[in-house]
Amino acid sequence: MKSLLWIEQNQHILHALESVIESAQDRFEEPVQTRFVGTFSDAEDALNQSPAQYIVVDPTLLAQASESLLETFKSSTLIFYTHLNANEFMPLARRYNSTHVLLKELPFDSYKLVDQLKRCLFSHAYQSVWGLGQAQSETHILKNSDDMFNVMSRIEGLLENVLSLEARMELCTPLMEAITNAVYHAPKHSKSSQEDKYRKGEHIDALASHEAVEVSIHITDAWVAVSIKDFQGTLTVDDILNSICKNFTQEALYDENGRGFFLMYCLMDELQITLEPERSCEIILLKSRLNDAPENVSNDAIFSIDDEGSIRNKPLIINVLNPEVLLA
Repeated sequence: MKSLLWIEQNQHILHALESVIESAQDRFEEPVQTRFVGTFSDAEDALNQSPAQYIVVDPTLLAQASESLLETFKSSTLIFYTHLNANEFMPLARRYNSTHVLLKELPFDSYKLVDQLKRCLFSHAYQSVWGLGQAQSETHILKNSDDMFNVMSRIEGLLENVLSLEARMELCTPLMEAITNAVYHAPKHSKSSQEDKYRKGEHIDALASHEAVEVSIHITDAWVAVSIKDFQGTLTVDDILNSICKNFTQEALYDENGRGFFLMYCLMDELQITLEPERSCEIILLKSRLNDAPENVSNDAIFSIDDEGSIRNKPLIINVLNPEVLLA
């Protein structure tokens, strides 16, 4: 059973959330024990009585929390419930090591909220959570650097009659980044080394068996999901949060690299990353087919941002599977 503590200072919202989550129990993969509190003092008392796997809180309120409570939060997965745009909440995510973001929708949409919460709580079971069990699927194993381009060509062909030109370009740009990262940056010289084994762009005749990269594409009526999985487990939460945040805050304005996760986050409708330290990393790029742009979009309009909020205000899920979770 999942355990969740939700901190909400507005009593009207708190009671509404209680009702929504209680009525949504049958939509979850397993029962979710949820406690709602209205103050940080009550949160501290609740956590002293019984720990919570997940804590949901508005990040703008965290400045009010005591240092001892923030320290207690570190043993849980912190989920932001926020109306902020990513350039505002990402620095807070990096500061408080929050790996999940729920969005406050206006007007309030209980179905969307439960859907996002479900993805946060059960993101390691993404096949069922995203409804990919009945998807049209293909899996490819990359065994050398040439396979990168072969699989990109294959995926582009599969998507030709599935997504618009704009959506295809938005998907394939971060997809190439993710594949490049998995092939060139995931393998290290040794477990104790952070130095890449391969130089980006060099021809690799054959990856070692444990360095092979698995790329899967799933197509449903609602989504296109592409999974890129390496079996190195060298990527960390800090790497991801820092990469996305430093681009939003323009700390990386003149950096020659490090924009991969930023592009994945900005260009995808949703991004899910599952980390198994020292074992694997799976990045899932998700593009909605329900709100896809029409084909008559000019090339000049591709990647343009008419509404700054529309590209930045979206969920983020970074799931970390610890050894005890894997054995459960």
